[in-house]
Amino acid sequence: FLWPALASWACLCAVWAAESGEKELEGIKKKIEAEQRGISRVKKNEGTVRGALEKMDQELEKKNRELKQITNRLEIYQGNLQRAEAQINEIQSSLRLRRELLERRLRALYKWERSGGPWMLLNGDLSAAEVMRRKRYLPTTLARDQELIEQYASESARQDRLRRQVEQKSQELSVERGALVKVKETIRVEKKKKQEFLLALRKEKETHAKTLKELEQAALRLQKMIDEMTRRAPGRSVPGVGFEA
Repeated sequence: FLWPALASWACLCAVWAAESGEKELEGIKKKIEAEQRGISRVKKNEGTVRGALEKMDQELEKKNRELKQITNRLEIYQGNLQRAEAQINEIQSSLRLRRELLERRLRALYKWERSGGPWMLLNGDLSAAEVMRRKRYLPTTLARDQELIEQYASESARQDRLRRQVEQKSQELSVERGALVKVKETIRVEKKKKQEFLLALRKEKETHAKTLKELEQAALRLQKMIDEMTRRAPGRSVPGVGFEA
């Protein structure tokens, strides 16, 4: 009488354990599905972030090319500006010397005319022909000096206009370069944020993957236990859940 009762009790326990295991297994399956959805979501976000980072890299490369071009142009303009300033200084120096020479000649002519002009020279060692030659030469020289002064002044004004144009262009390029540098810095900061977010996504994916593996192993162990309980309860069939050892 005792052994049949114990056997019946053992069967009931086996059935109860199998049913309890099935419920627990169902809960694990739901958790597994949740982790799988989490991994899929993270992968999708990773793809979005990688795409954004790729676009940022392309934009940075483009800005670097533009910045290099502007820097080269700026160096050219700055070189032109230095040469223009050097030419202006040279022209102004020549102009100053020419004006000084003209002033000396004008003073000499003024003194010559106030002191009697060619008639005073006739009393000296110079002949009348030499006096007349010098008289014709002096106005010609003065006219030539004046012409050179006007040419120097015109060239100086032209060089000054060129210098101002080059200086203005250099300033515009400097402003443009500064704006590009700011844009690059903005992209760099945003890229760093995206990289940090991508790193967080990778860690989250690793956590999901680790949890998923643990759940799958737990489900496998539980399935084996359910199979064992089923064998202890004849006539009861428990379907598998799709896990393999």
